[in-house]
Amino acid sequence: MNTFKTLFAAFACTLTTQALAANSITVLDRKLSPNWAHEYMGSDLVREEIKVYPTSKVNVAIFDSGFEQDYVTLTEEIRVPRKRNGNRFMRANHGTAVANLFNGPAPYGTTDNLNLINLTAVTYQSKYSYAFHHFDKEQRFPKIISNSLGWKSEKVPELAQLAHEKNILWFLASGNSWPEPVKELEVSSKALLVGSFSPSGLTSFETQSDERLLVLAASNEELPSINGKGEPFLFGATSGATPIVAATVTNMASLLPQITRAQVFKIIQTTALPSMENKLGDKNQPGLLNAYKAFRVSAKISKRCPPSSDNETCITQALLEPGLFNFSSELFTCEQFLQTPKGKAKAYLAAMRRSALLGNQDQLTELACAYKVLGFDKNVEFYEFLASKIPNLPLMQEQATKAIHAGKFQISYYRYLNLFSPEVLKEITQSENLSDHHKGTLRALY
Repeated sequence: MNTFKTLFAAFACTLTTQALAANSITVLDRKLSPNWAHEYMGSDLVREEIKVYPTSKVNVAIFDSGFEQDYVTLTEEIRVPRKRNGNRFMRANHGTAVANLFNGPAPYGTTDNLNLINLTAVTYQSKYSYAFHHFDKEQRFPKIISNSLGWKSEKVPELAQLAHEKNILWFLASGNSWPEPVKELEVSSKALLVGSFSPSGLTSFETQSDERLLVLAASNEELPSINGKGEPFLFGATSGATPIVAATVTNMASLLPQITRAQVFKIIQTTALPSMENKLGDKNQPGLLNAYKAFRVSAKISKRCPPSSDNETCITQALLEPGLFNFSSELFTCEQFLQTPKGKAKAYLAAMRRSALLGNQDQLTELACAYKVLGFDKNVEFYEFLASKIPNLPLMQEQATKAIHAGKFQISYYRYLNLFSPEVLKEITQSENLSDHHKGTLRALY
């Protein structure tokens, strides 16, 4: 076992914050692999495998609060607006982290198939109109917009409608104020809304959800990115989930340039993994992003529908084909993983993940075993969650209780307090580590 831990440490990404001691992230005393989010969704596999396909660069814009020019990856000379508070510049941690999750260096970024044509600092809501005025003036429009900031003005949905009419795909964070509903001006717009799920596979505690959301992406509070000082740090929530989904669809659009909003919904939602809400019987709630299968489906379609004037119609017809979403995949065993030579263990683990993401249900248990060998018991919990038809409520209650004792708030288990025994409510009430405000919030969830 120690041999494989050493082996994995050699090829796992190394982050430099204290929270990532021993080459892992710790969540309630459980170890999580540093690149967990991309591993769960297969977006690291996509970034490598898409290189062998004929692709075209996709025009992209990112709307955020500001960026640090030295620590974002540009594809051409464009203006990089800094974050401002009045006349004072501030460190642009948020926007820089978002940009790095989109197309930053490995292991942070999700795509290389882009022309980054615009970065806009949305210091006030009219900046959205300013950005579109710039697109009109240059007669160069993005295909993809990544927007991790909430909307306040009724005029922004009007811009989203105009963007939709130009077949621009505008991705928007669903918000982090659960159990409040998503803002109606956002969720009823033509934006594609994105939520977040945690390392356990459960929907993130604060993620606002709705049946009209596109998908949940791995993010939570443990997502590694790069801050405004160029340092690795932990980011997340829906702000982190949004650029990952937008970049995932950028990869799809590099194969299918005329892909539409409806086609994105069809591919992303059909390939998604089941969320906790889905397992509890609500099939209309968003699933978990499966970037790898979405890419493989898009690659299948691209062979039939090369870029042309009727490409959109061809994609629509291809999506009706029986078997489009079906893949045959070999079962890769944990026992064989243990016997794999050091130099091939990384590739074997990747093959295990490909098989699971393409729909081999038996592979999930084997993956749980492999991550147990590697010492990443938080990853084990995720793959066991996916493998089970019935959620492991005793484990969830145990972890929730541990979080209460540790005084932790915004833990995904709390979202499901109403499924636990009354003993948990008692633990919350008697806790000496949770604030009165947090206690009141949690009690209200019962």
